[in-house]
Amino acid sequence: KEEAEEEAEEEAVTEEEEEAEEVVSSLLLEWRKVLHLGACSLSLELSGAGVQSKLPVGCLEIQLSLLAPHPLPAPLAPPAPPLHEAGAVEAQLKAERAAELDAERRFFSYAKAWWSDYVSSSASLGRRPVKLFALSELGVQRPVTCFVRPLDSGRLLESAAQAAHFVSLLRWERAMPVGGTDVWQSMGATLARRAGEAEELAVLLCSLLLGFGLEAYVAVGKDEAGSRVWVMSAAEQGSFTFWDPASGARYHHAPCSPAASPYLSIGCAFNHESFYANLQEDDALSSSSLALGEPLLWRAIDPALLRRLTPLPAPRLTAPASQDGRVGREVALEAQLRRRLEAHRASLDLATSWDTALESTLGPALHSYELEAQCGATLGAPEFKLAVKRCTPTGHTFRGYPAHFTHARPAAMARHLATAAGAAGVLQCKAPRARLALRLRTFAYPDGVTSAWLLLACSAALE
Repeated sequence: KEEAEEEAEEEAVTEEEEEAEEVVSSLLLEWRKVLHLGACSLSLELSGAGVQSKLPVGCLEIQLSLLAPHPLPAPLAPPAPPLHEAGAVEAQLKAERAAELDAERRFFSYAKAWWSDYVSSSASLGRRPVKLFALSELGVQRPVTCFVRPLDSGRLLESAAQAAHFVSLLRWERAMPVGGTDVWQSMGATLARRAGEAEELAVLLCSLLLGFGLEAYVAVGKDEAGSRVWVMSAAEQGSFTFWDPASGARYHHAPCSPAASPYLSIGCAFNHESFYANLQEDDALSSSSLALGEPLLWRAIDPALLRRLTPLPAPRLTAPASQDGRVGREVALEAQLRRRLEAHRASLDLATSWDTALESTLGPALHSYELEAQCGATLGAPEFKLAVKRCTPTGHTFRGYPAHFTHARPAAMARHLATAAGAAGVLQCKAPRARLALRLRTFAYPDGVTSAWLLLACSAALE
């Protein structure tokens, strides 16, 4: 009987594992049509994904309404937001679409000439894994750079290393191309399915690393089995960190001591704003230089043309129930703390400007501080330093002041920052074009005990 129950349990688990969510259809919705009347109804025909994009699979009725930013009772409600003339909205959408089509036509024409020039340099270059375009789930060929976009994890992932682990938890799969056509699904579809092919997992991981402020690229090359895709991020002194999207493993690759990684050769590397193809006589990683900015070693695509292309939409990560409340509380605490710090600087006749891009790089440091307090070990310090360096403009300096509290009271935190000697150089910065950044992270413990870390930082021009 016990054996029969165990077999039945195993069959149930197997059946559950085999049930995978699939993307039936994907479409881009132009919501700005609601700006004319404040409400509208849309009837949309749903087409299949990828190579099945010409096949209808259903229809969707959507009703859109434009709401005031802060709904209040009628007597206190602000006036309705101004609505735009239908002609103005349509003209704007038409102009944007025309600009998109023009940018795509220019890029396709440029890419054709670029590829011809690239392969004419050497007969072996045409056989290298250099991929310029991929079929999206919308059924349209898009430059591969359009699939990548900096993705802010919104406090849901603590560090680049945790982002790599998160991506490795998604199911890796290798779908057989239908009719020989390989389809790359968007990051939104990858997250919705919690699964993806190697290219899709690499695109997601690269986008997350870019969101943490790292200089990251999707790398296309080969291993012992054939084609291979991974992510690489720039480190110090010309070295790189290789990230395996499927396993989360990391490998350090230095110019003088190549990484002991499964990757054997590299054909190209790209992100949302750059594309490089390997020009070197030998594309083996053991002998190739990864100095992507060297035009004699790597053939780049004009970045101005890449910037004009419209990327695929970037999704927002969904918070698990256990973190949803924590994130909301931290955002509210930061808002209160910012107002108090702005008031303090105003009392010193100092204006305050916040750098949201710099703020997004501070989170990993707070997580590292708590880990160090727990177990005496620091994690992610090299990636944090690289992200801060990349976010600090040339000719500027970065200053930061970390503080730890056993409560989550913004008034007490602000008083500490206003009086602490170490914080004065940041909070009272008078340098021209100074921009402040603030990030707070709370850690809950049993019986209402709280550990709170904040990092107040400033980026200012060198005097």
